[in-house]
Amino acid sequence: MRATFILLVMLQFVSPFINHVKAAQQMDLNFAKGRLVMLNFWASWCPPCHHEMSDIVALYTKYHQQVIFIGVNLTDSDSIQGAQQFIRQYHVPYRIVYDRNNELAQSFGILAIPTTLLLNRDGSVAYRITGEMPQVLHRTLAQFVHQDSKRVTLRSKNGA
Repeated sequence: MRATFILLVMLQFVSPFINHVKAAQQMDLNFAKGRLVMLNFWASWCPPCHHEMSDIVALYTKYHQQVIFIGVNLTDSDSIQGAQQFIRQYHVPYRIVYDRNNELAQSFGILAIPTTLLLNRDGSVAYRITGEMPQVLHRTLAQFVHQDSKRVTLRSKNGA
């Protein structure tokens, strides 16, 4: 499955939060094309989402140079206020998309949360992790970045 970047453009975007909340605005997410992307689907009422968020923020700190992190709040079953409180509570430093009509979750077949998807540079889903599994997420993201760096090095050597 390829990421639908056009669909992402249509969703509401909230700027990264650390100690403040900015108003929702439309944003073009085409900047993610050709990059590694981590999509994390969550809701503020979800206990496992709370449990894993500190680990995801730590992963962002470690890998934000190699991977674009995007949180997807399932606003269809949550509230903007709940999402904003969650973001402030965990000092989430990366982009958050409000999936108001559950379009993005449906397009990726999200049936449970938290679910984290790792997307290759072509937008295809490389890994899907459903549930709170911080050790699996740490290991999988490290492997994902390492495999990609090997592919990029090989392409550079071959002149591609």
